[in-house]
Amino acid sequence: MSNPKTLFSACTGQSPLLTWYDANEGRMELSGRVVGNWLIKLANLLTVEMGMLPGEVLRIDTPPHWKSCLLALAASSCGVLVDATAQEPDVVVSDTAQAADDFPAAREVLLLEAASLPLKYRGEVTWPCRDLLVEVRGMSDELEADLSPAFAEMILPDGIHLRSPLPEISSPRALAVHGPYSEEVLAAALANICGGGRLLVSPAPLTADVYAAEGITPLLGG
Repeated sequence: MSNPKTLFSACTGQSPLLTWYDANEGRMELSGRVVGNWLIKLANLLTVEMGMLPGEVLRIDTPPHWKSCLLALAASSCGVLVDATAQEPDVVVSDTAQAADDFPAAREVLLLEAASLPLKYRGEVTWPCRDLLVEVRGMSDELEADLSPAFAEMILPDGIHLRSPLPEISSPRALAVHGPYSEEVLAAALANICGGGRLLVSPAPLTADVYAAEGITPLLGG
């Protein structure tokens, strides 16, 4: 698993890889191919388009959603530190344009509509903000991010320099994740996908009956 492209090569096929549970949106499944395409485009957006480097900080200020979860996974796979509490982040992703005023030192402010169906941000987008969904659709479907070994060492489970200990995973087949997405949770989610597993993502913890029906254990979240 020392190859930094392991995450992206693991996301293939038509079988469900990510299941999203939400009281308002219901249950939906994303195949490995769809997840992989999102991850590639997001990694290209962060590193190629926006020039983010390993160790730089991405603050995600949106409600927990499968979109923000995939954004966090793509960033972490590229060595970018996802920190929801950073006061001076390099890049901010938010669901409100107020973020441009709240974080004036950030070089990029991306607006993300935290809902499954919209293809663009439903509010007004003016400089210095950009619409993440519009931007990501324009990215290549081929991985162009410069994934050097330094990227892999920072997050992949067999790397030497994980920033946080990798949580124990009883099975690499099914893992439940809910926000906020801490570094430990992201490391576990990456390890699970790379090991051939799948994810169940929800805004908040679900009932034991849902987890049992989905065959999902253990639960990890904020």
